[in-house]
Amino acid sequence: MSLINRNNLNYLSCVEQYFLSLTKTGTALSPLDYQIIKSWEKRGIPLNIACNAIKRGIESFKKTHGFNKPLPKSIKYCENLVEEDFVNYKGRKVGAHFKQAGKLEDKIILLKKIKVLIDKIAKVTDREKDEKVRKLYTTVYNRTLKLSSNIGENYLFIYTEVEKIDKYFINEFLELMSPDDLTALMKEAEEKLSLHKIKMDQEAYERTFISLRNLLVRERYGLLKIEIGD
Repeated sequence: MSLINRNNLNYLSCVEQYFLSLTKTGTALSPLDYQIIKSWEKRGIPLNIACNAIKRGIESFKKTHGFNKPLPKSIKYCENLVEEDFVNYKGRKVGAHFKQAGKLEDKIILLKKIKVLIDKIAKVTDREKDEKVRKLYTTVYNRTLKLSSNIGENYLFIYTEVEKIDKYFINEFLELMSPDDLTALMKEAEEKLSLHKIKMDQEAYERTFISLRNLLVRERYGLLKIEIGD
């Protein structure tokens, strides 16, 4: 599938169809793959950047493992390459941006977005009545604040660092849950995925399960998602 033919499709469909056309691994991706693609779109990763990185990843896989080994079934295999290419793209864009007087630097804009996130965490922390959860939010607040004060030349990687903080937050919250509540949550996630399990390999299922579990715990307990907004 050429890049031109994808112009009339939406972002998710473009990336999905391009990946499947290269790997010939099925007719659809997993829910977790869709989540990854949507995050790329939300962050403004250009379609050509994503597709070129995917193509490079699949070609590299073939050169490394040969043509007889089954190709990757999940787009997560190409995720790091997409991130690397996006960082390079942003670097070129920022370089050109500095030549245009009167425009804010990307770094300053990003700092403003982080400040919005920090303010959100602070407000949620103040409202939280459970002492253990409040303490956890405080830890997350301090980590995010420290991150914002240590932004250097590689500031574009802050998105990845914020994702790590969010992952830490969810994992720590799960530790605070009672065994019965945690078991019930896991069971609910398993039931919701039961009809889709047969369509996924073990690795894809485990990733999708964790993603769904995290979504359920956020909805059930009204947890803040630690992310940089638009």
